[in-house]
Amino acid sequence: MASTTCRASPGTGRRPAASRVEYPPAQPLARRKSGDILPALRLGSKAELGKALIAVSILVGAIGLAPAVSSASGARPQQEADPGGDRDGEVDLDIDVQVADEVSIESAFGDVSENVQAQRAMVTEAQQRVAEADQAVLSAQARVAEVQLRIDELVLRSDEIVVRAFTAPPVETVIDSLSTDSAADAAVKQTVLDMQADADAGVLEELDAAQGELEELQSVERQAAATAEERRADAQAALDDMRAAVSQEVAFTLEVEERLNHQLGEITGLEESDPELAAQLRSQQEGLAAQVAESRARLEEEEMLEEYGVDLEPVGPDGPSSIQPVSGGVVAVSCPSGGAIEVAGDIARNVQGLLNQANAEGVSICGYGFRDPSEQVALRRSNCGSSDYAIYSAPPSSCSPPTAIPGSSMHEQGLAIDFTSGSRTIGCSGSAYAFLRNNAADYGLHNLPGECWHWSTNGQ
Repeated sequence: MASTTCRASPGTGRRPAASRVEYPPAQPLARRKSGDILPALRLGSKAELGKALIAVSILVGAIGLAPAVSSASGARPQQEADPGGDRDGEVDLDIDVQVADEVSIESAFGDVSENVQAQRAMVTEAQQRVAEADQAVLSAQARVAEVQLRIDELVLRSDEIVVRAFTAPPVETVIDSLSTDSAADAAVKQTVLDMQADADAGVLEELDAAQGELEELQSVERQAAATAEERRADAQAALDDMRAAVSQEVAFTLEVEERLNHQLGEITGLEESDPELAAQLRSQQEGLAAQVAESRARLEEEEMLEEYGVDLEPVGPDGPSSIQPVSGGVVAVSCPSGGAIEVAGDIARNVQGLLNQANAEGVSICGYGFRDPSEQVALRRSNCGSSDYAIYSAPPSSCSPPTAIPGSSMHEQGLAIDFTSGSRTIGCSGSAYAFLRNNAADYGLHNLPGECWHWSTNGQ
């Protein structure tokens, strides 16, 4: 942005306090020593007197010029944050939350949480450095204003010297002294003249020194402004890093919450078919739920979400719309070795074919399929609260004990099966798992990683 130059008469050259100033370079004669200018004010020819007066006029005029005012940002271009730089505020997380073990997830939680706290400390430090730099700018501006005021006063006194030099030139005073009645009177007049000349010389020498001091202080002020600008850029970069760190923790928290939601949904079904396995899995998930709840509480209590414009939305939608209808209705598929599996009508034929092939190959499997969503709704009402938000949307980690949102499980759509063999949930070894691994995909069923017993139409 172009600077705006204002001119003022001597005595009004004080600049606005909020602006950084750039003074025009001093004219060569203005920086001449006053000792080179003033001898002609004492004795000399008309020509020498004229040169001296011109020099004094230039000196006063140059110092009386009002400074050019420009934006402080003109000192150096604004540094833009490098999107590809090292300071992106995030930690490296090489983890797939959906398949990772609980220990790895807990460790990653610690990493992102510690990173947020470290970034916050950096923001605080950067902001403190900005405050210190701004104070240095104010101090430099105050010193410049103080010297400028002194210069304004000296300019007024210099004006009086110029006026007196024109109205009562020293040469005429010397001529007057020659016409005095006595040598004693002439000596007195000459002494007075010398004293006045010395006083005038002192004023202009002081003015010359003040102008030099002003230039030095202006340089200090410009450097202070440049330092403050650099520190503001650093503080903005620290804020960007902080925002990235908070966003990463929020994203990770939501991802773990989603995994927790699905895992808890599966555990609910297992509590009937395999209580021992369900208890083991629930213990693991409760540890993750505690970390998720802690992360949510910290982010919300410290007002980081609002401050950095990051959303920590609930996992599920409001209202019963989270529960999808069972496609094709609920159909019971017979297990050749006894029992039946309830599944969605759309996949019943495929499931029956899979069970028949397993039986033909000497593998006895059955299982648990459809689970009525009303059971999960009742659990949520008991563990989370009675409002629609509490039942259908509140994060599972906010419930006691942690409880999955209704409609989260593929079992509630009749599109998932927990396979059993010999009335026990199958593990990751044995003929039942080997058969399913080799054949289930041909019938449209896929395994959920980490849960060898759970197979669904989408692997979730």
